[in-house]
Amino acid sequence: MLEKYLNITHGLELDRNINKEKRHNENGILFLSEYLVLAQYLNTITSKERDQFRQVCINLRTWKGNSRMPGLFDRGQDESKDINKFTRKISHDNLTAISRVSNDLSLPFNNAIATHFIQNRTLFDNAQAISPRLLYKSHTGKTSTTSQFHPRDWFYWLFMGGHKVKSIFFFPVFFISQILVCFTPKTETSGKMLLWTRLLGRKEFLLKFTWKICDFLLKRQYKTNNWIIPITDIYFPKDFDHPVRAMARQIKDLK
Repeated sequence: MLEKYLNITHGLELDRNINKEKRHNENGILFLSEYLVLAQYLNTITSKERDQFRQVCINLRTWKGNSRMPGLFDRGQDESKDINKFTRKISHDNLTAISRVSNDLSLPFNNAIATHFIQNRTLFDNAQAISPRLLYKSHTGKTSTTSQFHPRDWFYWLFMGGHKVKSIFFFPVFFISQILVCFTPKTETSGKMLLWTRLLGRKEFLLKFTWKICDFLLKRQYKTNNWIIPITDIYFPKDFDHPVRAMARQIKDLK
């Protein structure tokens, strides 16, 4: 089933069997990571799936002249290769997804993201990797920033990337943000999808502690022992068999 949705240039598509030459959504690596987080939780992840994730991450690495940046990623393969073409920066959600699964699978990308974050002072400029800018003109003509100014994610990237002591400073922001997500309406699922992507199955005390509280709150809200099922159903409404939805249904009870 995964093969029908996999696009090696950026991750998972929302629809099956579509053109592989370009990406058809902005969060393909996030969707692939969500599938793999569930597979890891169920202990069903395969070596082939690990290799596919690794290859997608390699393909997404940002070009810096004739080489690639180890901790900087495009939304789609080679989007930063043509310096005359506008390149959108990757979302903080996608970076979080790469960091989580890379850590799970003992790959180098989580450490590279943390290192890039520290060395470039929050700037993730995949359109101008050699000399990252703070401000730039977006494709809409508005001034935007390459800074990923999300202290919640700063904690997670540093924690996943081997800088646990440095990450502690940002943990209160991370913790509060995850608790607040649990009180959003049932139909608001984006934050909850990221919540379980960050926390599901983690054994570290800070992450497990946060998970236990959020899991308790969301089981009460959705009135089910596996609240990931209803939120993935809402998030992926068009396709009952989408790999993320299908994998979520295999979990009987969240712990």
